[in-house]
Amino acid sequence: MIAIIPFDPFFQIARFVRVMYFFRLKTITKFYIHPLILKVTYPSRLLLMLLLAFLSIESVIIWSIEENITTLSEAFYHVFF
Repeated sequence: MIAIIPFDPFFQIARFVRVMYFFRLKTITKFYIHPLILKVTYPSRLLLMLLLAFLSIESVIIWSIEENITTLSEAFYHVFF
């Protein structure tokens, strides 16, 4: 709702505050996640990618077999959650 009312000054300030909040979150996330990413070794990354690929293939199989699951996104939801 705030994004559609561009003419009121209050809403323009609120939009600016939301953008600044987003950049603050981005900076905080980068500060805490970057050292964690550097600590992850190559075999761990490879294992994670293989696990994600396996779960994706499993969701495609469930999507094709199950009659109750009509979309691929629904199959991903059932596999990952």
